[in-house]
Amino acid sequence: MDRDGDIARVKKVILDGLKRFKPAVQIEQSPTSGSLHVWVISDAFEKYSDFKRMDIVGQVLEKALANDPVYPNITRLFPLTKEEFVEDEIHKIFHRNKQI
Repeated sequence: MDRDGDIARVKKVILDGLKRFKPAVQIEQSPTSGSLHVWVISDAFEKYSDFKRMDIVGQVLEKALANDPVYPNITRLFPLTKEEFVEDEIHKIFHRNKQI
């Protein structure tokens, strides 16, 4: 698996498929399993339920990548507003520091 190529391809699909949302995309690869965790950040998500957000992003990914070997490696998808993303990051840092 070409890690950088896979991440770039997934990011391009999201940016092109969700242009109207003007998203930022963050992708991390799990060091143990190689699966991809994808954050799609846009304040345009504010008016949608969590389920609808997942549906919107999921449809874009499925349409473009269904026959691509990278598609099954996308195991976590987080469509968030900027505020939700910041809260999520703070939460992760807090719990990481709590374990030290």
